[in-house]
Amino acid sequence: MLAAPQEGMKARMKLLEMVKAELNAGRLSEWGMFSNGVDGYAITELSEEDILATLLKWMPVVKYKVILALNIHQTIEALKRATATIQAE
Repeated sequence: MLAAPQEGMKARMKLLEMVKAELNAGRLSEWGMFSNGVDGYAITELSEEDILATLLKWMPVVKYKVILALNIHQTIEALKRATATIQAE
């Protein structure tokens, strides 16, 4: 049976308060929900281990797809290493 709308809203607000705590603690630098009301995103610079520890607090309520991204400096260094590897072959 589905929860009453008031219970659903109460649960969502509790989750949003948890998100605010993560933002205030600096574990998330940005968070947003898409206008479909289901999907969203979060941006963090935590290590992979700390990301997992943070995500475990939300499971199984929230479903995740984690995408690791490189900044410009990390990308340049990766390209330099790849070029050196190719030239060494």
